[in-house]
Amino acid sequence: MRHLRIALSLALFALVLIPALRAQMMEQVVPGEVREFQIKLRTKGAAEGFTPFLVIVKPQDKVRFVVTSVDKDCNFELKGLNVHEKLKKGVPATINFTAPEEGKFEYFCSSVPVRHSLHGPVKGSLVVKKTANAAPAPGAR
Repeated sequence: MRHLRIALSLALFALVLIPALRAQMMEQVVPGEVREFQIKLRTKGAAEGFTPFLVIVKPQDKVRFVVTSVDKDCNFELKGLNVHEKLKKGVPATINFTAPEEGKFEYFCSSVPVRHSLHGPVKGSLVVKKTANAAPAPGAR
């Protein structure tokens, strides 16, 4: 019974995640425009973890994370990009940066243990990649 519940959860998760990732990858961004992501952290309960836990951008995109820790204070870090921000419970913090060259960068709260549960680790990922399958920018050939 437990395996069935896990399989159904994963199937539902995939049905929701795949279209969201495709939309994120195909999004047309005007050069110089800031891509903003609302990120929430929950450290307890069934919705434990970061939402979204995966953010995909292109190199040199201007990025804004608006991060809110829902249930406790924490020290937010974006590993490899020298981003550190103290979060107060329930208070959104705005973090601006320019995406580096291609790579994968983890975000987490150093004051919250990175542990695995049914819902995965309490961390997220920023993926920076050029997208070969993305539609060209308006006016591009």
